[in-house]
Amino acid sequence: MLHHVVADGLRGVALVTSLLDPTPDEVAGEGAWRPRPAPTGLELIMDNLRSRWDSVRRFRPSRLLRSARTLRALSRAGGGPAPATSLTGPIGGKRHLTVLRYPIDRLRAAAHARGCTINDLLIAAVTTGLRDMLSRRGECRDGLELRASVPVGARGASEGGMFIARLPVGVPDEAERLKIIMQATATGKSRPDQGVAGIVALPASLARFGVAWAKRAAATHINLYVTNVPGPTSTLHFAGARLMEAVPLAPLVAGVRLSVTALSYGGQFAVSLLADDSMPDLPVLAAGARGAFEGYVDARSTRT
Repeated sequence: MLHHVVADGLRGVALVTSLLDPTPDEVAGEGAWRPRPAPTGLELIMDNLRSRWDSVRRFRPSRLLRSARTLRALSRAGGGPAPATSLTGPIGGKRHLTVLRYPIDRLRAAAHARGCTINDLLIAAVTTGLRDMLSRRGECRDGLELRASVPVGARGASEGGMFIARLPVGVPDEAERLKIIMQATATGKSRPDQGVAGIVALPASLARFGVAWAKRAAATHINLYVTNVPGPTSTLHFAGARLMEAVPLAPLVAGVRLSVTALSYGGQFAVSLLADDSMPDLPVLAAGARGAFEGYVDARSTRT
């Protein structure tokens, strides 16, 4: 387990990967490892002062502009309140977890055949599952669009962030839902400053404002979280033992009762559906998402 305060999805995967071995025959260095002595109080104070001074030296106007954009995005909060559904509310003490697994190569081929990304297929499959579950609950009306918070990882010179994806749950046609999602993700990725991810890049004083906003308003502006993190393409090992599979988990926070987290590892694409005890019908969502994924893959197989 790696807490999100240490690193976000992409950096977290990189950190864990660095702790494991690419082959089972890696030889440990000679001599027993010994930790450094714990720092003294004075050393902690000096380290904090150096860190603050380094922050001042590294200050750039571009960061101030990004902070302004983040705060403006927070104030807009995705264009108003999200649709009221049973997906948000006080979070219970128990958890329901379902994990779906698919060969990454087959999903990649299915996405390529449709001119979209695996992330688009993930969001579309989750939308199908949500439609099934909310229909059983009597909450799926025509035109219903849920809002999902979707992170965008930093790549190259591009900074990461987050955008709000609109999930067309109320659209009955599956192909039309995918088309809408593809358009929404393309737009969102071009300006990933619509969510709380940018808070971590703010100066501490402004970050406190952002965290306060997130605690108060997240559940009223989004319905769920959807995260897709690319993992290692080859298998990893620890002390000669192979890491058989990796299951991603994202916590339930800020009154949002459902999180969807995907991770690729060793040729497999794992999707974790995590909900609290207000969702005993999570298997309905899982079955709908599973059927959508299998439809994408089977359709691709039929065409080839």
